[in-house]
Amino acid sequence: MFFEPDATRYDLKFSLFGIPIRVHPMFWALGIFFGSARGLDYALVWVSILFVSILVHELGHSLVMRVYGIQSHIVLYTMGGLAIPLHGKNTTPYKNIAISLAGPFAGFFLAAVAILVGVEMGGELSLQWFAFIPFPHLQFSSYWHYTVFSSILWVNICWGIINLLPVFPLDGGQVFRELFLLFLPNNGLRYSLWLSVITGGALAIWGIISLKSIFMLLLFGSLAYSSYQSLK
Repeated sequence: MFFEPDATRYDLKFSLFGIPIRVHPMFWALGIFFGSARGLDYALVWVSILFVSILVHELGHSLVMRVYGIQSHIVLYTMGGLAIPLHGKNTTPYKNIAISLAGPFAGFFLAAVAILVGVEMGGELSLQWFAFIPFPHLQFSSYWHYTVFSSILWVNICWGIINLLPVFPLDGGQVFRELFLLFLPNNGLRYSLWLSVITGGALAIWGIISLKSIFMLLLFGSLAYSSYQSLK
């Protein structure tokens, strides 16, 4: 989990903005699998939205790395994506924070573009609450327009917000680690890991009780346990 997978002969390889990108075959397989509950047509739409959204997220990280003189490559795989630094200059806590935040905010920008396009196409914009999050909603008369835009907004906004939570190694966990190390250099790492354990555990419990989500339970439960192991 959250480690670069080994290369296979079936990897899709290309470059964008001079950044090498590799897509592991399990990215397509799991994307289609999770989307297939609503039919093959939706599965193909879903995996396409995942591909674009996660690629934009990782490009956000990589492009900010480049600003700071760090070369990187991107891998899309089972768990999502990774922007992996290859070589470059040493960073500072503030640079690391900017790199971590760039991914989620690239997704928020993509969601904003989708909203503007959707409104131009006749979509009716409103706000609906999802848990504690005011979530933009586009209503269309066309089922497929509604499905596509709802999926784009869900992936880029909901996952972006989740990614900003202080759970390591999500982007928010890395941001809080840098902040703790910056202001509490002696015990900052320990405090950031405890915050990750508590937040991850609370989200796992909330996910299974409130959302009935096995995925939330397994994801945040495993991340909380991983942080606890790091503490030991």
